[in-house]
Parts: sequence; C-alpha cells; structure tokens
Amino acid sequence: MGMIIRWLLVLLCLAGLIHVGLWIAQHSGDVQMDVQGYRITTHVGVALALMACTVVAVHMLYGMVHWLLTWRSRQKQKRSVYHYEQAIHSMTSYIVALGCRDMRAAKNHSAALQRHLGKDAPLTLLLQAHLAVKQQNQAEMAQAFEALQAHPSTAMLAHHQLSVLAYQQGDAQRAMHLARQAYDAQPHLYDVVKHYIGMCLAHGDKQAAQRALLHATRHHVFDAQEAGHMRAMLALFIYRTEGDHVALNHAFMHDMRFAPAFTYLDRVMEQGNPRKAWKLVTKAWKTQPHALLAERVVRFSVQEKPEQRMKRAQSLYNMHPHHLESQLLMAHMACDLGKWEFADMYVRAAEHYAPQQRVVALRHALVRHGYGEAWSSIIMPDPAWHCDACGTIHEAWESHCNHCHSFDRMIWGVPQPKADDMMPMVW
Repeated sequence: MGMIIRWLLVLLCLAGLIHVGLWIAQHSGDVQMDVQGYRITTHVGVALALMACTVVAVHMLYGMVHWLLTWRSRQKQKRSVYHYEQAIHSMTSYIVALGCRDMRAAKNHSAALQRHLGKDAPLTLLLQAHLAVKQQNQAEMAQAFEALQAHPSTAMLAHHQLSVLAYQQGDAQRAMHLARQAYDAQPHLYDVVKHYIGMCLAHGDKQAAQRALLHATRHHVFDAQEAGHMRAMLALFIYRTEGDHVALNHAFMHDMRFAPAFTYLDRVMEQGNPRKAWKLVTKAWKTQPHALLAERVVRFSVQEKPEQRMKRAQSLYNMHPHHLESQLLMAHMACDLGKWEFADMYVRAAEHYAPQQRVVALRHALVRHGYGEAWSSIIMPDPAWHCDACGTIHEAWESHCNHCHSFDRMIWGVPQPKADDMMPMVW
C-alpha cells in the first residue's frame, strides 16, 4: 500500500510539472538581467531551466562535500559493525563450545571476543569470569570480577561473586562487606538477598537477617513457601544460638517440611504431651512424609498397645499410600509387631519404589523369618544430608556447607553424582 501511495505522489508531481511547462509555453515572455553593464535577455523557460540546473548542481556539490567530510566516520562505523558482527559470532561459538564441553575451543572464542570488543569491555570480562567459573580457576575468577567492579552495569554481580569467593577462602569480614554492597545495589534479586541473609546468619546478625527477610517478603522476592522456609531457618538459628524454645516452635510451624525443626516434636513428647505431639506429627506427615519423621513415629509409639500403634501408622499411610516412606513405616510397624506377612507386602512395594539399603535390610530380616529371597542386585544408598551444590555428605543438617560454604543448599535425599549442565547458565 505504501508503494502505491508513493507512485501516486510521483505521478501527481510529474503532472504538475507538465502543467507548468505547458502554461509557460502558452504564455511566453522574456526576462532581462543587467550584469556588469551587460543586458541579458532570455526566455522565461530558459531562466527557469537555468535555475533548476543551478539548484541540482549545488545539491550535488553539497552531497560530494558531505561524503568527503564524513568518510572517516563512516569507515569507523563500518569497522564497529564488523567487530560487532564478529563479536556476536564469537559469543555464539563460545556458548556452543561450552555446550559441547570443549573448554579449549571456548577459551579461543573468548580470546577472539576480547580482540573484537576490547579486554576491558563488560561482555568480555563476563565471559572470562564465566570461563573461569567453569574451569574452577579462582585466581582468574577473582581477577575478572575485580575488573567488573568498575562497570556500573556489572558491579552488583561482581560484589556478589567476590563475596562468595571471599567466604570460601575464609575471609568472612570481606565476604560480609561485599555481600552488603551487592544487597544495597540490588535488594530485590533472589540470589543476592539469600546470600546476604546467609552472611548475616554466619556473623550472628539476626536483626539484619530479619530486616532483609521482611523486605524480601514484602517485595515478593520469595514466594510463600520459600518465605516460610527462610523464616523457619531464622527461627532455628535463634534456637541454636539463644536456646529459645519458642523459636523452635516457630521453626516447625513456619515450614513443616523443614526436617531439622522436627526436634520440636521431641520436646513436646518430653513435656509429657503426646496428644499434641501426635497432632503435630499428623500435620507434618500430611504436608510431606519424611524418614526422620517416620523414626519419631516409631519411637513415640513404643509405649502404646500394638493395635493403637498399627492404627496410627495406618492413618499416616492413608495420607500418602504411594510414598516410599509410607511403605517403610508400615513395614517397620508390621515387623515390630511380628506381622511378617504384612511386612513382606509393604517391603515388596518399597523395593518397587527404590531398592535402598534400608529396604534391603528389611528384606534380610524377612528372609530370616521365611519370607521372600535375599536381594542380590545393585542397591541404592540410603538418603542422607548432602550439599546440593557440591555433593558433600554431612552427618547432620547445617545452614552452610562445610566444604563449599554454600548457604541453604543442604537437602535430605539420595546423593547423586554432580555433573556439569549440558547448556551453561550465566552462573
């Protein structure tokens, strides 16, 4: 449609010029000019033609002069466009090389990007830092992040990563200082806020951690479940440092999935309130079955009658009948009560879900009573506390990993071998 309109305008202009030419031809006249004592007489059409030629000549001369004056800037722009295109190509090749785990090619493409953008460009420094992270070269990581601090667009990221490095190297004071700088620059970024809260807890500054958590909750940095988990961690920290049992209650109530807070159930039982303890166990199990919770169920029910013990276990089983922990709970209860046939049924179901060492131990106990056969295939390890970042196994839950010092990466489950991502993330 735009092309049609442009052609219509051209035709209208051409028709107007033809009309003016015909009018001049029909109304002929002369034009006289006195130049330096000479009188020049010419036709009106000739005068108009000379004026038009003069205008065209001036326009062409202006264009030529402008082209000559802007020649250097145009060459510079062409070079910039060329380097930009080559930089995009180098960055794309760098990502592909990382996806294929070809670190040598990735390093070459990073060097090519540096040649096209300059060694101090933020994007060049980001890729250098990223490559150093992939290679676990802390010296190059620190050097790249130190350089990134000079750029306003990357200063926050540099503060955050340098804080993590400083804490891993044992420099807690510098780690806290850098974490505060990153938090002040970007108080609404998930990783920055969580790392800052972890640093506050590591330094025993619960007031700063509470303020940061409240601010993050108000601005929806954490969703409801994550916010409850962080409150539970903070309450457990207060209990461990100050011995405040009310805080332990809050830790359990904020997040019933948070296994370290199950200690509150032991305290309730010690206070001689089994009815309240069983009520809390039921609420926690309904939220999510857990091996540590199942241990407490077995321990709490020792003093009860066999029928009452099995009834409680059955009520928990009915909440999550297809969960591994439900199968194991019923198997343990049946074994304790000598109901080997029922125990064999639940162990078979557990073997189908996950052939872990604790399942195999139950199977051997049943074999000794004449039920089933011993398990001879490869078995899985039992669940344990391990760091989701580095895979280090811990005997008990800790807020910070003792190996890589990551905050809130301790999870309960079967440890899996760590592997690099197929396609790399920024960090």
